[in-house]
Amino acid sequence: MTRSSTAVIFLLGAAPLAAQVTVTGVVREDGTRRPLAAVEVLIEGTGRADTTDNAGRYRLDAPAGTRVALFRIIGYRPVRLRLVLTRGDTVTADAELVREQAQQLEPIETTARPSAPRGIGVEAFEERRRLGFGKFIDSTDLRRWEGRRLTDVLRGIAGMRLIPYVEDPKQPWIFEWRAVGRGTTSIGGGPCWMSVVLDGAPIYRSGSSSRPPDFHREFVQVSSLQAVEVYRSAAEVPQEFGGPSEQCGLLVLWTRRVG
Repeated sequence: MTRSSTAVIFLLGAAPLAAQVTVTGVVREDGTRRPLAAVEVLIEGTGRADTTDNAGRYRLDAPAGTRVALFRIIGYRPVRLRLVLTRGDTVTADAELVREQAQQLEPIETTARPSAPRGIGVEAFEERRRLGFGKFIDSTDLRRWEGRRLTDVLRGIAGMRLIPYVEDPKQPWIFEWRAVGRGTTSIGGGPCWMSVVLDGAPIYRSGSSSRPPDFHREFVQVSSLQAVEVYRSAAEVPQEFGGPSEQCGLLVLWTRRVG
């Protein structure tokens, strides 16, 4: 009798574990796209919950089925998202929270120096790095690697892919190295070539009819670079560089300033 009861308990306990679905995502402030920390994320009716870290990221496991995810923190309007969780999948659920209207108080006069807004130039490199998205190579590392090829430097970045592209199958010895993001396809169903920006100016946009940069030709030397930013998917790209519109990710190269 004891063995039979134990077996039943084991089987009943194992079934829900096999039906778990991993839910991950990033919570940001609506409008500014600033990552929000300490946001409570819970799957209603399941008791499963997590709290976002300083980069706005969270991760939790939930039972399969149609669920509702609740995102809430004091000072912002709560957001509910309907999720369809299929067993064995990993689901991404990002949310943007709107700040609650504050009660109007009597004005207080003060004198202060306003902080400069974050720009899109290399001067904001460190500020973007502190946000925790993407991969960054600063001038210190680049000076150590001046003897290396740019393709070798980029391959050393986790999640960065450079693949050979042969335009004419009859001449496979003539090929290019092109950067591929985490997206699956670009317009037309081909590889998802990453967008490339050089000194703030786009030289290629994913999905455009122009030709992606050929890194095999080393169009930029490591010795001429001041900084490199790699955003491997649309979720990592800052709003000032296009945000989610960069579906194949983005590579940003900054050259050294002369004088």
